[in-house]
Amino acid sequence: MMAVELLLCDIDPTICELAAAAIRHSRLHTMRAQNVPLAAATCCEAVVHAGNSAAVVSSGQDIAFLELFGPSYQHTLQDSVRSLFCDALQPVGTALLVPVDHPTIAFVVHAPCFPQQPKGAYEALSAALKAVHRYNEEHGEMRVRGLACAAMGAYRGCSSQHSASVIEEMVTAYQDYLSTPTCAYSAADSSSGENSSAGTASQARELCS
Repeated sequence: MMAVELLLCDIDPTICELAAAAIRHSRLHTMRAQNVPLAAATCCEAVVHAGNSAAVVSSGQDIAFLELFGPSYQHTLQDSVRSLFCDALQPVGTALLVPVDHPTIAFVVHAPCFPQQPKGAYEALSAALKAVHRYNEEHGEMRVRGLACAAMGAYRGCSSQHSASVIEEMVTAYQDYLSTPTCAYSAADSSSGENSSAGTASQARELCS
């Protein structure tokens, strides 16, 4: 199974510069950064919503998802979380694919992430990548080839040190994902030889049974 490509979209130019430098340094040929809103990531089949465990779409980056998918997204997301996690909060370190009605984006991958949580960006992105990869494996084909996300856990006015830490965590999460046996060979192919514990919706179903 081919590795999922990762596109980091953020409206903060400083974050994008940090990400681009980290990507170049790590020689990640299947990850890139663009200084654009997440809504511009129409080349990807899925986008990550680094929301909260209660799946409440209220402020900050959350608003972008309401603008992109409409007010019904809030109800769709909460119904999915309540169904898969037995009416409880979605744990940090898990991710679930939520189908959305959009011309090019098929899914939102909801992965809770809190700005002040240590390794929060790492855990959220790791969970999202694993959930998408598992979805592709279950269907026997690359239905989701590209995954877009903003800087997870970063926020307006946060320090440059915090932003750099978030980017470092996200790059490390993607590197660790590429090193897994099921996609290591494809990552090597795409780069010409260069190269946690996270739950998913399917695991949540087992908890409810």
